[in-house]
Amino acid sequence: MNREELTSLINEILDAREGLPTIPPEFTRWRGGERPVPFDTEVEVILRDGARFSKKAVALDWDDDNDPRDIIAYRVLTDARAVEARELRAWFNEHAPTKFKQGDMVLYRGQLGIVDGVLPANRRNKYSVSHSGGAYIAREEELTRYEEGK
Repeated sequence: MNREELTSLINEILDAREGLPTIPPEFTRWRGGERPVPFDTEVEVILRDGARFSKKAVALDWDDDNDPRDIIAYRVLTDARAVEARELRAWFNEHAPTKFKQGDMVLYRGQLGIVDGVLPANRRNKYSVSHSGGAYIAREEELTRYEEGK
């Protein structure tokens, strides 16, 4: 048994004794301390209570104070996932059967806004629109494409 295998076995035993969830191999075990990645790095974390979610590293508490919300493992979300998301958004913008796309500037109820997103198929032709007064769900016919200078 090499050092890495022995360390992994010891961690599994300690985790089982503490009643912690199993940590998948793509995650790095964390036992607290200074943030292990740059502050703007997107990471997925596993908490002591078993919850999993993704956030920027700066938004997380990396200390270990035996709280159910302590981070016990993390993994860096690679650029490959960001590229995949951009490619998926580009494909959607090209093929989606909608008049407006995410990021389009629109007029909604006389106010300039931006399309945050297109709602799922069960709410066809409805959009999430943000403007200085808040965020709204708008039907396609309520929106007018904004063209600067017109």
